[in-house]
Amino acid sequence: DPIWMNQFTDAEIRAAVEEAATRRTYVMAHAHTAQAARRCVENGVRSIEHGTLMDRESADVVAKAGAFVVPTLNVIAAIREDAARLPPGAADKLAQIADRASDAVEICARAGVRLGFGTDLFGDLRTRQAQEFTARGAVQSALEVIRSATSVNAALVGMEGRIGAIRPGALADLIVVEGNPLEDLNILADPQRHLRLVIRGGEVVINRMEGVLR
Repeated sequence: DPIWMNQFTDAEIRAAVEEAATRRTYVMAHAHTAQAARRCVENGVRSIEHGTLMDRESADVVAKAGAFVVPTLNVIAAIREDAARLPPGAADKLAQIADRASDAVEICARAGVRLGFGTDLFGDLRTRQAQEFTARGAVQSALEVIRSATSVNAALVGMEGRIGAIRPGALADLIVVEGNPLEDLNILADPQRHLRLVIRGGEVVINRMEGVLR
């Protein structure tokens, strides 16, 4: 399937959106091209995954609809390092999107699109998930990237105020890192070196505070 090929008709997209709504949930769509992203959002899709070839027109459509885009930059770099693992035809697709993905993030940000945080990494590449912070930091401020991974993602999945925030009534999901990620996103990109504490639902699950917490 060429990257420019539309996979579903408008009617099929609307049917998926309507069916999801009956189950009180939403549709996310794997979409690379500007046309694909625009068509999906115009038919009710809530989240565009990747959006690597989006232009300003499609970004404006997404922003006006209040939908989301979840860029996945680091997976491109990871796969490029080992292109031999790709199935036939995938290398050509990768070449078409690789050098435009970061531009698409900037275009979406300027249009006011709500940008979530994801990686699309699979298999043994999952160990590189935190490196998405560095990849996104090349085109956005550290604060914008951190918000994508916290409050914006919370809004995307319908859990705004419960996760991705430190406030009364929210789940106590917290981390402590050594250093200031607002000054250096590499702190979040390398948890083995910098992560000191993980609290999930109010319970400490990782403690590397060296006796500070007991």
